[in-house]
Order: sequence, then C-alpha cells, then structure tokens
Amino acid sequence: RQRQMCIRDSHKISRLGVSRSFQINNIFPEMTVQENVEVVLSAYHGHSRKLFNIASRNTAIQNEAVEFLKRLGIDSLKAQRAEVISYGDKRLLEIAMVLATQPKLVLLDEPTAGMTPDETRRTTQLIKQLAGSGDYTFMITEHDMDVVFNLADRILVMHRGEKLFAGTPEEVKNHPEVRVAYLGEEDDEAVEEANP
Repeated sequence: RQRQMCIRDSHKISRLGVSRSFQINNIFPEMTVQENVEVVLSAYHGHSRKLFNIASRNTAIQNEAVEFLKRLGIDSLKAQRAEVISYGDKRLLEIAMVLATQPKLVLLDEPTAGMTPDETRRTTQLIKQLAGSGDYTFMITEHDMDVVFNLADRILVMHRGEKLFAGTPEEVKNHPEVRVAYLGEEDDEAVEEANP
C-alpha cells in the first residue's frame, strides 16, 4: 500500500524537482535580498538546518545566490533588506528563492497579483525567458487573461470549480463559453433569446 504524501513531506516533493511560490510573499523581510536566497541554497545543499546559520562565510553559496538574483534582474538589490524593496521586486525575489531549489516544475500562484502594469510586464517577460531557457516548466494559476495569453502554451480554464475547457491560447480565445465566462462577452444566442 502506497503511503500518501502530506504537508510534512514537502521537502521530499521539492527534492523530486517540484517547487512553488505563493500568492502572498513568503520571504524573510529582516534579511537582505541575497541572504534570502542563501538560506534556500544552504538548505538545498544540506549545509545547515538552522535557519539563521546561513552561508555568510561560504563564498560558493554567496556567488550562487548572486547568479540567481542576476537571472531575475534584481542583483542590484542584493544588499538591501527584503522588507524595503518594492512589491514587484519581492515577488521576483520569491521566484529566485524557488529557483534556488533547482526545480524542474515550478508552480506559481498568481505571480503578477497586486503588481503595477510595468511590474506585470517585467515579470511576465522574465518568466517567459526562464521558460524559454528549457531549464524549467511552469504551471501558473492566474486570473489576468493578458498574462495567461502572453505566457501559456496550454490553458486549462476552470469555471465555478469545474473544468470548462482546455486547449491552446488561440482555442481558448475562440471558445464561446470561455468568452462569456472570462472575456466578458455576451453569448449571442442567449441575447437573442432574451430579446426576440
């Protein structure tokens, strides 16, 4: 009989190459941007199980942390405390922390929620570049349809807790029920019935 995984096994899921970010930032605000990534790298490499005994004297981990920050375009913020950087940069920092676990599959929960239009464009472009590198596969939960259509190869549309449709972005855009439910368009047949 196979044992079910539960929340206490999340580190095992991570070791299998699956990592995620949350809709609400999950960072260490009192640490610097770089230290946030170092904590993850220290845990990933098994150097320490004590949260605050991070890699302050481990040059390899320091360099690796900076490389992840560079990939996300926030290495210029590495010495700042995480609590003082912008909301958009906090989201990017969390993605850097996720990538530091060396995942193959990255789950992102509304990665652009609460961002300004400029932050949304920047984050969308970075995710697209990361996906294009071939190093990661992204599965994203997102309500901003512009972001969805900009990023996705395949889309699963949920409506009222049920699967409505799955297909390519073009198929989703042209699906009549999706257009009514998510794109704010009226069903022509329903309008005709209501207004004979």
